[in-house]
Amino acid sequence: DRRELPNDRRRDPRSHVEAPHVRPGPPRGPDRRSGAAVPPPASVSGSASGPEPSIHVTGCSNETVSNIIQGLYNTKESNHGKPVYKKEGPPGSVTVLIYYWDERDGPSFNGWWFGPKVGGDQVWAYNGGNLGRENVMPPTSFWKVPWDGKVDEKLRISVGAPRRERDLRDKREEEQKRRREEEERRQREEARRRRQREEEQREQARREAEARRRRQEEERKQEEAANNVREVLKKLRNATPDNLKGLQAELDKAAAANFQAMGALRDRVNDEMQHTITQVQKRIAEELKQREEAERRRQMELARVEQLLKEAAAEVQTTEAHVSAAQESSTAACQRGIDAASAPEDILQAVQGASKDVEEAKALLERSERMLAVKKEAMGAGEGARHVKAAVEDLAGRLQGSHRSLQRRHLRVLSGHMSRCDAHHHEHISYYEHLFEKPNLRQMGAAVGPPLSWPKSHNCAQSLPLHALMYSDQPIGGQQRGLPSHPCP
Repeated sequence: DRRELPNDRRRDPRSHVEAPHVRPGPPRGPDRRSGAAVPPPASVSGSASGPEPSIHVTGCSNETVSNIIQGLYNTKESNHGKPVYKKEGPPGSVTVLIYYWDERDGPSFNGWWFGPKVGGDQVWAYNGGNLGRENVMPPTSFWKVPWDGKVDEKLRISVGAPRRERDLRDKREEEQKRRREEEERRQREEARRRRQREEEQREQARREAEARRRRQEEERKQEEAANNVREVLKKLRNATPDNLKGLQAELDKAAAANFQAMGALRDRVNDEMQHTITQVQKRIAEELKQREEAERRRQMELARVEQLLKEAAAEVQTTEAHVSAAQESSTAACQRGIDAASAPEDILQAVQGASKDVEEAKALLERSERMLAVKKEAMGAGEGARHVKAAVEDLAGRLQGSHRSLQRRHLRVLSGHMSRCDAHHHEHISYYEHLFEKPNLRQMGAAVGPPLSWPKSHNCAQSLPLHALMYSDQPIGGQQRGLPSHPCP
């Protein structure tokens, strides 16, 4: 017990236990006593009376001092003519002595003392009794603890018999042995428990490692199952209105197949599915709305373009009707020009009518071409314009074809008319040259003046000299001639 004693006790550095109480006054001990020099303490065994019996110290009110001084004491040496008693104990234990000090340092120091050293400054208890030389035993009671304190009624010293001493020693040895065995058992038990703890720790570490491995494997399988569903979710995010239902069915199938394997990830993946499906459905609905709007605009554009095409087609059809009428008029004029029984006036009238119809048809064609160009520009370059592009090109081709056909028919009419004029002209020239072979007539005709031309209404570009027409009995240019004539139709 290392609790502090009262009265300013100090610790003994040699024993590491509570130091005895410091006694005031001059230093005590054989080396520093006052008066004549005294030899060192002699062994009790050298005394004439023989060895002193062992004593036994028991009881003490001060628990700390009690733990120090209680025990069996034997004589080891003497001091100031009386034996010194030393407490029996294991090696290394605190040295506890009971010794006598005479009056050489004063009556207050004369008496019996408990201390770690004979004559030392540190003491545990004091008793001023049994001072005579005949009293070799310390007092059995009335000890002061501490030395300058009150008498401790519990502290007792008794003389032990040899058997009792042996019994006490045997008891101490047995107690020490028991304590050693108990300590060994305690150490063995502690070692066993330590080994058991270490084994349990290793087993716990092994179980934790195995659990961690199984948990990681389970997490890997769960993650793999979750990724199977997420792969379908990835495709669903890019779904279109056309494949949405198919991808939703594929997602339901993947979720059902991996439901158990997903484990703890089930709720998280389910939230991802719901979020993705909601977003995709919202996007698809918006796309369908945009498609409907685009389709509505497309239908409106197609209707607008179809209306423009319809108007252009009606215009072209009207123009084609006029062109057909002009072509029929030209054909009739050609037939009349070919017919020998036709009068020149009728032929001329027919040619004039056909020319008028052709000019009107040409004007209609040009107007229709301009109208078609305006309609085509109004159609724009969108889907509607591309939809009717072939029809517009067909209308343009029809107008161009009508224009070429009308041009060819007009040229054919003019060509036939000119051919007939040329034939009659050559016939007249031959006839009149035969009649006017005489030089005087040729000269007379030349003297009359420049050649006369056919009226412009005849559409004849040929001119006859005056000497060939002067005798014509038909009016040419409003003139009456005397010769028969072969007018050009």
